[in-house]
Amino acid sequence: MKIIGTNTNFILLDVLHEKEINSLNLILSNISYFPRVLNPSEYKKYKLTLTGIEKLNVVKKELSEFIRHYIDVELTENGTLVFWSDNHKIGEYQVGNFSEEICDLEKEDWIENYRHLLKEYYKQSDFFTKESLLHTWFFERLDKFINEERKKAEKKCEFFKNDKAKVDAQNEKVSLVDRLENIKEQYLAEYRKVE
Repeated sequence: MKIIGTNTNFILLDVLHEKEINSLNLILSNISYFPRVLNPSEYKKYKLTLTGIEKLNVVKKELSEFIRHYIDVELTENGTLVFWSDNHKIGEYQVGNFSEEICDLEKEDWIENYRHLLKEYYKQSDFFTKESLLHTWFFERLDKFINEERKKAEKKCEFFKNDKAKVDAQNEKVSLVDRLENIKEQYLAEYRKVE
């Protein structure tokens, strides 16, 4: 399998600058997810080495903005490399030479993949924790509002017991609060089913 001109969307994992030979190493992956069943033969290490690049720092900066994004690389007839990300042209670069390296993952690569998986897991965990806290805060405030509105309506009904129009207006407020509580209870019932 080749990297350039294959119409395969790779994930750009890293852009490394080798100062001794003035080149860029693009570390790529062809798998953007962690499967439920691990088949180690599906995983390969892809490295694209670019040498003799005009405006190397600009190219590095532009490509670095697309780390963890899909990229596709094409070779034009005049020898330039065109980089794409999800139908967005990153840039077209004049490169003196390039080489593609495809090999099996080593122990260090598996460790790095595991670190990435842990990072994603804890990022999701932190998100769900924050979401849960926000969810709890919202429903505590909603319950407090419903209870306060019921108590206010009861007091006003008792105070205005001889004025039928004002009592009816308070009963309408209580009816609205009851509907709000029913919507809340329906939401919570559906939410519990999902969990």
